[in-house]
Amino acid sequence: MRYLKLTLLLLTAFALLLSFTATALSDDSEASEPPEDSETESYETIPGGLYSEAYVVMDSKTGQVLVEKNMNEQLYPASITKILTVALALQYCDQSEIHTMSAEAVRLPANSSHIALLAGEEISVRDLAYAAILPSANDAANGLGEHVAQKLGLDGLSGFAELMNQTAEELGAVNSHFVNASGLPDEEHVTTAYDMALITKYALGVDGFREVFGRIQYTIQPTNLNEVARNIGTQHYMIAQSIYYYEGATGGKLGWTSASKCTCVTVANRGDRELICVSLKTNGAHDKYEDTTKLFDYCFDNFEYVSVSLGNMSELVVPVVENSITTGQITSDGSFTMKLLLHRAVANNDILSEYAAPEFYPSAESVKDDVPTVTLELDGDNVEQYMYAQLGTYQLDYSYSRVESDFSGRYAAAVRPIDNVPTMSMPAKVFLIIASIIALLIIGLFIVRAINLRRYRSRRLGRYSNRSKYIKYRD
Repeated sequence: MRYLKLTLLLLTAFALLLSFTATALSDDSEASEPPEDSETESYETIPGGLYSEAYVVMDSKTGQVLVEKNMNEQLYPASITKILTVALALQYCDQSEIHTMSAEAVRLPANSSHIALLAGEEISVRDLAYAAILPSANDAANGLGEHVAQKLGLDGLSGFAELMNQTAEELGAVNSHFVNASGLPDEEHVTTAYDMALITKYALGVDGFREVFGRIQYTIQPTNLNEVARNIGTQHYMIAQSIYYYEGATGGKLGWTSASKCTCVTVANRGDRELICVSLKTNGAHDKYEDTTKLFDYCFDNFEYVSVSLGNMSELVVPVVENSITTGQITSDGSFTMKLLLHRAVANNDILSEYAAPEFYPSAESVKDDVPTVTLELDGDNVEQYMYAQLGTYQLDYSYSRVESDFSGRYAAAVRPIDNVPTMSMPAKVFLIIASIIALLIIGLFIVRAINLRRYRSRRLGRYSNRSKYIKYRD
C-alpha cells in the first residue's frame, strides 16, 4: 500500500511538471508571435526608378558602401575628374604659389569651359583650384596639372596623368584610368562610381580641399595679363540656394560631355554622418539632383552607426621568417571594434567575419605592405533590398616581437576565426530538463521498489522461521 501511494505521488508531481512546462512554452510562443490583428513593422527599401546608369553612396569616414548600382562599371567621368586634380595640387603645393600658364595649358577644344586664361598669365594655385571646381574651368585644371608636374619633376601634363593613376591605384580605385587633368573626352579616360567615391573620400582629407569644394562664389583678383577681376560661382544646384538645394550638402562637382552624359559628386552631412554620393550617366539635366536627393534621404533616414566588436576572436599569430629561420612573430590580440552604418532592418548578429594574413612575413618591415585584415559581410536572404551586403575590409592592430628560432624554417601561421559555440534552443533545454527529471523519477522508483522488496522478503522470512519453531514445539 505504501509503495502504491508513493508511486501515485510521483506520477502526480510529474503530471504537474508537464502541465507547467506546457504552459510556459505556450506563453513563450504567444510572446514571440504578434497577434493576428497587429501590424508587423515594415522597413523602407532601396529606392527604385532612379535615372543613373551607376551610383554609390559611401560613408566618408570608413569607406563603407551603403547602397550601389553598377558601381564598378567603367564609364566616362567628364569634369568630376577635377576632384582628383585639385586634391593633388593642394596636397603637393602651397596655395600661394604662382603658376605661369603655358600655351599647351590654355589650348582647349571649342565650347570647352574655361576662364579665358592666357599663355604667360601668372595666377595662384588657390585661384586655379577655385576656377577648376566652381565653373569647371579646363584651362585652370591644366594649369594645376602643369604646376604639380613642374614641382615634382614630372613630364608635363602627361606626367601629371601618371601621378593621377598612381594615386588612384594606391587608394584602391583600380578600375579608373586618367589621361588628362580636366576630364575632356578620351576613350581611355574612364572611372567608376565606386572609384570616384574613394577619390572624393581621399580629397576630403586634403588640407584646404573642403573649403574649395563647398564654396558658392569666389573672386579671382586681376593678374599680370588681366586687369579685371573674375567673379565665379558654383554650378552645383544642391549646394547653392535653388529648388534643388539639399540641406546639409557641403560640397559637390558636376561633369558633362556628350559621351559621359551628366556626372555628379555630392557630399552631405546629417548629425554624425557624412555621406558621399556619386551619380554617373544621367540624361536629363536635373535627373542627377533627383537621384542624389532620393539616395541621401534614404540613407540618412534608415542608417545609424552601430558598434561592431569582434573581441572574442582567437589570437592571430604570423611568423617572421628570414632565410628559412624564424626570427619573430606578428601578433594581434584579436580585438576589433569600429562603428559601421547599418540599416534599421539589419541586426548586429547578421555580420559574418573572415580574417586574412600571409603564411609568413619575410621581415618585420614587410608587414605594412600586407597588414592582417578582417572582412565583414552581412548574411541574410533579404539584406540586399535594404543595403549593400559587403561591409568592407579593415586592418587589424598588430605588434611585433622577436622569438627564439627553432631553426626549422617551418612555422605555420595561425589565423583562427571566432569560436562559434553552438547554443541550445529553449525547446531543447526544456526537453533536456524533462528527460532528466523522468530519468530521476525512474531511478527513484527502482530504488523504492528495491527497498520495499527487500523489506517484504525480510518479513516473510521472519514469519516462516517463527512458524517452523512453533510446529516443532507443538510436536
